[in-house]
Amino acid sequence: MRFLFVLALLVHSKLVAAQGQLVRLHEDAKLTSSVCEGETLKLKCPPGTLIDIRSGNYGRTVPGSKMCDHPDIKDLNCTSIHSMAKVADICEGRQSCEVMAENDLFGDPCVGTFKYLEVSYVCKGDYKDLRCWHNKIPHMIHRLEGKNQVLDGDYRERKDPINKCFVAAKEHGSYDTFALGNHGQCWGGKGDNYKHYGAVKNCPEHGEGGYGILHVYGMVDTQESAEESAGNGLGLGRRCSPEALLPEDKCSPANSACITYRCKCVKYWVRSGHHCVAQNTLPLGATCRTPNAPCGHGNSICRLSRCVCKSGTVKINHECLVPSGY
Repeated sequence: MRFLFVLALLVHSKLVAAQGQLVRLHEDAKLTSSVCEGETLKLKCPPGTLIDIRSGNYGRTVPGSKMCDHPDIKDLNCTSIHSMAKVADICEGRQSCEVMAENDLFGDPCVGTFKYLEVSYVCKGDYKDLRCWHNKIPHMIHRLEGKNQVLDGDYRERKDPINKCFVAAKEHGSYDTFALGNHGQCWGGKGDNYKHYGAVKNCPEHGEGGYGILHVYGMVDTQESAEESAGNGLGLGRRCSPEALLPEDKCSPANSACITYRCKCVKYWVRSGHHCVAQNTLPLGATCRTPNAPCGHGNSICRLSRCVCKSGTVKINHECLVPSGY
């Protein structure tokens, strides 16, 4: 059975500078990168994973003391509703990309104000559940704790330990399996060496193994996974040509098309794993792609790449309702 897990390329510190751009780790594990107007934003995921854009804005919503200080700052309510779509066109489904923060690309949403580009993203990768196996001394696979800064703190209390172990093993470059033991301890393996001491009948369902028990996961190449999901054709994120004639050269998932030479979901549809889902089925808070178009709830709309309640309504118990007294 194969699962699609959404992961983020994590960093050890809450705030780091990387090649002139600001990278901040949010509590939900998304990465947010930003550059000032006139600079180039660079996004990169580990090998075997692909960029998934979650939000983006070219404009300004904070003062210069917080980001990109400049004497020409007049508007702090400056947003470009097409920012996310523009960045997604360039970066979605790629391992790395570069985007120039300039008016020529995004337009000028607030003339006379010095702007910045801010983008939130995660790195998507596939792995398959190989269930649980005994782990004894001498160990047949390699312990990764202390060898990658993504493996932060005490592994028993680590947030999102499975995805962090995936990133650590993937960045190492030589492992094709990774495993968790003793409620979060990270290991990397090669081939089927994890089978040496035999399978465990009662595998803990939390996916983090136990004492002497490894919950093993197999790496899946992103390109292979996309090809498998697409069937006779190209999967989402694959390079394509709008002039393709053969079925195997066309975008295969329903409601997708070759857009700017990448297989992407068409307007009013949003990527979910290897498929496109209708935006008007998305719940409040979900990432959306078509601005000012409806989401799943009757009073919801896509604004700044998120499904939110329309003006005049408020969110109450996961619904958009008109407040009493209106």
